[in-house]
Amino acid sequence: MTTPSQRGLFGPRFARDLWRLTRMYWTDRRALGGGALLLVAISLELATVQASVYTAHAEGSVFDALGDRDMTGFFGAMGIYLAVIAVFVLTSTFRIWVRARLEIRWREFVTSRFVRNWMGPESYCQVELHPGVLDNPDQRIAEDVRTYVSSALGLSLSLLSAVATLYSFGALLWRMSGDWPIRLWTVEIH
Repeated sequence: MTTPSQRGLFGPRFARDLWRLTRMYWTDRRALGGGALLLVAISLELATVQASVYTAHAEGSVFDALGDRDMTGFFGAMGIYLAVIAVFVLTSTFRIWVRARLEIRWREFVTSRFVRNWMGPESYCQVELHPGVLDNPDQRIAEDVRTYVSSALGLSLSLLSAVATLYSFGALLWRMSGDWPIRLWTVEIH
C-alpha cells in the first residue's frame, strides 16, 4: 500500500479536494454578492493592466516632447501623464479594496461552515478519538481558511493580470517593431 508521501502531493485526489473546497462558497446562493465582487475584481485587474499601457504611451509622449524640445507639447504630455497616473492609482487602490472585500466574504462563509461542522454533534467523537492532538481547532480552521482563500484568490487574479500584461505589452512591442520582420523558415511575419 502506498503512503501519501509516495503518491505525491498533486494528483486526482488533490484536485478533487481543491474543487470541493472552492465550490463550497461559489455554488452557494449567498455567493451572488461574491460573484459580483469577483466580476468587479476581474474588471479592475484588466483595467489596471490597461492603465499600465496608457502610462507607457503617456511616458513615450513626454520623452518625445523632451527629445523634440517642444515645451508646449511637454507640458501637455505631462498633464496627460499625471491624469493617467491618477487614474492608475485610483484603479489600483479600488482593485485592492475589492479583492480584500471578496476575500473577507469568502473566508467568513467557509470559516463559519467549518466551525459549525466542528461544533456539531459528531465533533465530540473526534475529540475522544484523538485526545490531546487537537488544540485550538477554531483558530486552526480560521488560519487555514485564510491561507487557502488568500492564496486561491491572489494567485488566480495575479495569473489573469500577468497574462493580460504579457498580451498587452507584447502587442505594444509588436506594433512598435512593425518595420522589423520576423523570419520563420520561409515565412516572413510583420
